[in-house]
Amino acid sequence: MIQLWPWLLLLWPLWLSRRPEAGRPLWMRRSLLLLALLTVRYLCWRVTGSLNLTTPLAATFSLLVLAAEAWLLLSGLVPLLLGWRRFDDGRAAADRAEAQWRSGDWRPWVDVLIPTCGEPLPVLERCLLGCTSLNYPHRTIWVLDDWGLPEVAALAAAHGCRYHHRPQRLHAKAGNLNAGLALGGGDLVAVFDADFVPQRHLLDRTIGLLLDPAVALVQTPQCFMNADPVLRNLELEPWLLPDEESFYRWIEPVRSAWGAQPSTRSAALSRGPSRRTSSPASPWRPGAGNCATWARSSAPAWPPKPCSTSCASASAGRAAPCRPCACPRGPCG
Repeated sequence: MIQLWPWLLLLWPLWLSRRPEAGRPLWMRRSLLLLALLTVRYLCWRVTGSLNLTTPLAATFSLLVLAAEAWLLLSGLVPLLLGWRRFDDGRAAADRAEAQWRSGDWRPWVDVLIPTCGEPLPVLERCLLGCTSLNYPHRTIWVLDDWGLPEVAALAAAHGCRYHHRPQRLHAKAGNLNAGLALGGGDLVAVFDADFVPQRHLLDRTIGLLLDPAVALVQTPQCFMNADPVLRNLELEPWLLPDEESFYRWIEPVRSAWGAQPSTRSAALSRGPSRRTSSPASPWRPGAGNCATWARSSAPAWPPKPCSTSCASASAGRAAPCRPCACPRGPCG
């Protein structure tokens, strides 16, 4: 019985609650506690039962490997410790900002940029259907096609969207977005990847947050239509968060609470070039998939702002039926 207690201890988090993982506070989520317990248990075994100390050379290499493993595992536990702190998910702030915006008369024009580079037409069409169905009327939708396909141009025209193909494809997606910025003159810019489907109320929900002059960017969370293959095969979808959504449901809010809000450069709303206080020559940078990309094209003192109640649906490049997830008031909620 004494030998079984570590295994019984590992099973304990599974019985904390019968509620789904997404509905629990961070400190009671079974996957987090189980990961922490497994990490500690593994390090104990490495220190007490796996070191090779027979010779000085063997001991040196064995300890170096142990130090590298311990650093990797313990640094992985840092997000768990950060998540222990109580944080605001932004819903109340978004509610207040939306109410303030609706009571005023500021209705900025929004340029919606959709960069595309060879995505299947059904995937792109689903994105266009979502963007053209946005409730907010003061918008212009631009399809930025880096492949210059006639089929994409026809699809954009069929949905009432503007089409642009730049003659020189420099700097990949960042260059495509820079070319799109020069086309419109809107007060705000929204960016959606070609495999994203925004919720109808996304702009109504996020524009009010930009009433604060200290906010330059509103990053919304995302949910995914495609099922996680591992969770689906093991029938764990009701109990554990997929890896992709863990970023938006856990890592992003936690980092925001510590003043380190990240941006994924998609499903985000930013001030347009005409509203920025920095030089218009500050471009998006190729390969920069975080807030540094936006900081180059916004005022340096502007931090990003999370919005927990507006989101977009994303897929892995293929058509898939929508499945339930944590996104409220939307196509997958």
